[in-house]
Amino acid sequence: MYAEENYNTGFRSIMKFKSTYIIGILFLALAAYVYFVEIVGEEKRLEEEKNKDLIFIFDFDSVNELNVIRGDSSFTCEKRGEDWWLTEPVNYKAHNSTVSSTISLFKSAKNENLVTETGENLDRYGLGSSAPRMKITFLDGMEKTLVIGDKNPTESHIYAKLEDSPEVYLTNSSLHSKLREPLINFRYKKVMHSERKDVDRFIVREHGQEITISKKEPGSTEWKIESPIETNADNGRVGIVLDKLFTADIKLFADENPSGLGEYGLDNPAAVVEVYSGEGSEARTVSIGDPVQGRYYVKVDDRDAVFEIDSADVNMLTQNLFSLRDKRITSFEKDIIDAMEISLPDQMYVLMKEDTSDQWYMESPERKKAKKFKIDGMIDEFFWIKAKAFITERGVSRQKYGLDPPEADIVLKSEGSEILRIQIGKQLNDRQSYFFSVTRNQLCLIDNSSKERMVVPIEDILEEKN
Repeated sequence: MYAEENYNTGFRSIMKFKSTYIIGILFLALAAYVYFVEIVGEEKRLEEEKNKDLIFIFDFDSVNELNVIRGDSSFTCEKRGEDWWLTEPVNYKAHNSTVSSTISLFKSAKNENLVTETGENLDRYGLGSSAPRMKITFLDGMEKTLVIGDKNPTESHIYAKLEDSPEVYLTNSSLHSKLREPLINFRYKKVMHSERKDVDRFIVREHGQEITISKKEPGSTEWKIESPIETNADNGRVGIVLDKLFTADIKLFADENPSGLGEYGLDNPAAVVEVYSGEGSEARTVSIGDPVQGRYYVKVDDRDAVFEIDSADVNMLTQNLFSLRDKRITSFEKDIIDAMEISLPDQMYVLMKEDTSDQWYMESPERKKAKKFKIDGMIDEFFWIKAKAFITERGVSRQKYGLDPPEADIVLKSEGSEILRIQIGKQLNDRQSYFFSVTRNQLCLIDNSSKERMVVPIEDILEEKN
C-alpha cells in the first residue's frame, strides 16, 4: 500500500512536470509566432508598402560611386572611407551632405504615375540622348542609371526612367534642380580639410612679422604667444583665427592648376598661416595674396587650386600681434584683497577690510567708514582693465609718460603681501592715459573712463557723516 502511494505520487509529479514543460514549449512557440509573423512580418509588410512605388530599390550604404552626366559639366564622385571625393573633372574633396542628398533623391524617387511602358518618343519627355543622367555604382560593381527629363505641363513633377528599362514615370521634381546645380555645390568649400580640434600650434607671418602661438598644455583651451614676445594669448581672438581657417567658405575656385601665382597676388603672399597638429607633425600652409581688383585669393600647400575667399574672412585671419595677445594688464584673485594703499601727489590713504564684517574702513590719515560698493567697483576695474596699446620701448622714461611722480600709485594687498601695484601716468589725449603695471613692468594705454573708475576721489569713497 505504501509503495503504491509512492508510485502514484511520483507518477503525478512526472505528469505535472511534463504538463508544465509542454505548456512552456507552447508558450515559446506562440511567442516565436508573434515575433516572426506579427512583429517582424508587420515590419516587413510596412517596408514593402513603403518601397512598392520606388523606381529602383537599393541599399544606400552599398553605393560607392556617383556619376552625374550632363554634357560638358559632368562629374564623378567616389567613396573613400567615410568621405566622398570628386575624381572628375578634378580630384578634390566633395561635400559629403550634397553627394549623399543626391543619392538619397535617387533612392527615394517614386513612380508617381506610369506615363508609358514602351519607351517610344523619349525626346517628347526630354529623355533623349542628351538628357542628364545620374549613374550609381555599387560595391559589387553593378551599375544603375536614372535618366532625368523635363517637367510635366503643370511643373509639379518631372519625367524619368531607368536607362535599361522602357518605362517612363512621373516623379519628384527635386531631381530636376539637383542635377542642374553647379559643380562648386558638390565640392567641399572649407579652406582646411582637417580638424580644428587637432591644432596645437600655428604661426602667422604678415608684413615681415612672425607670430608663433601654441596651446599652454596638451588638450588645453588656453593659448600662449611664444614669439616675438612671451605672453598669454587672447583665447577669443585665437579662436576666431582657427574658426575662420576651418569654417571660411570658398567663394570661387579661380584656377584648378595655375601656371603662375603672380596674377593672384600669391607670388609674394601678404600673409601666411602655418598650422601644426601634434608634435612632429608637418605644417599645413595657407597663403593669402594681396588684393587683386578687390578680390582675395588663397592657396593651401597640399592642393593645386587657387580659390577666392571673402574679404571679411581675410580680415579675421590676418590678426596682428596686439590683436592676438591677451590685453588684460592684471591677474589676481579679487576675493583675497583686504587692503588698498592710494598714494596721490599730496596725500596717501590706507583702506582696509575688516575680517568679521567684510566692511571697508579708511585707516589713514584717520579712521572712517568707507563705501563697500565703491571699493569693490575699484577692485573690479583693476581686475578687468585691458590695454588699448602696449608701449614696448626699452628703458621707459618715467617723466615722459607722467610717472615721475604718477597721478596715482595704488597697491592692492592680501594679508600684508603686495598683490598688485599700478601707477597712473599723464593723459595722452581726451580718450586715453598712460598706465604702468609695476607688478608686470608693463607700460600701456588705457581708456580715460577706466582711469576714472580706478582713481576715485576720497570723498566719494567715504561714507557721509551722520
